[in-house]
Amino acid sequence: MSCTLARRASRIGLATFAALVAAVSVACTAPGHATTVPARALAAVGPKYFIDNVLSSGSATGAGFPQVRLATTGALVSQPVDIQALAIAPLGSHGAFIIAEPASSGCGSRLYRSTLSATGQLGTPSLLRTVPDFVESMAADADGTTVGFTAASCTKPVSGYVGVLDIRTGALRHWGSAGANGSPASISIGTGLSMSASGGLLAFTGSTAAAGGTAATQGVWVLKTTSPVGDLARYSRRVLTTSASGPALDSVILAPGGGAFYLCAVHATQNTQSSKIAAYRTADGRLTGTIATLTGSGNGPLGPTLGCPMTADPGVTQLLVPYSLKLASKPEIGALVRVARVDIATRSVARFSFRLPGSAGMSVPDRIAVAW
Repeated sequence: MSCTLARRASRIGLATFAALVAAVSVACTAPGHATTVPARALAAVGPKYFIDNVLSSGSATGAGFPQVRLATTGALVSQPVDIQALAIAPLGSHGAFIIAEPASSGCGSRLYRSTLSATGQLGTPSLLRTVPDFVESMAADADGTTVGFTAASCTKPVSGYVGVLDIRTGALRHWGSAGANGSPASISIGTGLSMSASGGLLAFTGSTAAAGGTAATQGVWVLKTTSPVGDLARYSRRVLTTSASGPALDSVILAPGGGAFYLCAVHATQNTQSSKIAAYRTADGRLTGTIATLTGSGNGPLGPTLGCPMTADPGVTQLLVPYSLKLASKPEIGALVRVARVDIATRSVARFSFRLPGSAGMSVPDRIAVAW
């Protein structure tokens, strides 16, 4: 099949031509090889803005301060001064977000809904529900009525669980994890969480523990949200297993129908961090292709590593992936974050960067969560 189609546009019509170009773009991209393109080339797909949430070691609650940025350049658009966030996720496809804030006193999280305006301003949050534990990650279905989340128990610090909230009714269900109890069958939940478009399936990253509590393997699990409430290890299904000593399985994104997922695995050395994004079948965990490999700077053996906190547009056609966080020599100069915008079908990659706000040296950014 020829990759030169421009001469046919005048004969087959623009709409047909656009569809043909999209199909040929996939065919003409070698599997596992990403094509670098300008950020504006991917701007027609996906929301105009994304939200980053910087989590720092100096925070007393573990919460960060969200920032709204342009999804093509990373330019700062707004920074709400009255919101601290443990986690943020898009709530449906109409510019709404769900935000988990730490409770004002004691242990717990308050879940709020807020809508992003056309100019990139977060509206006044409305309270949805209070959760009596610390929420760590969230994901929602396509219509924004069902929210999945991971949380760490306040009463048992080594124990966590996966929960599902029905926004329409306020009903809350959860599946407990055996946590770090030394059992080889236990699951220690990671920070990666995703929900299918229908809200019927959750996918999450995690690890299992060997005797003594040390990590034995890493993996990706899926959980049907209609499963009976109970033990997470009993009702979830493991679809991918890797060695605990291999690249860290950081974040996972389900395809809308749940039949496939995209996984970002991170290999960090003293000076570099390499993030590999690949596609897998949910049914059997079979690798179906590498989407992109992103290489960024490290901060030495004692510095923070960013991980690979992927987020996706509502249709899951593009991924937005911070892949490098480089501390500046002076704390008043913010860390430099590099971000890739990846088209899943064509494997095109657009890159941009931005600096985080500087500090007085009291806190260091540990990781960033992103929502698009």
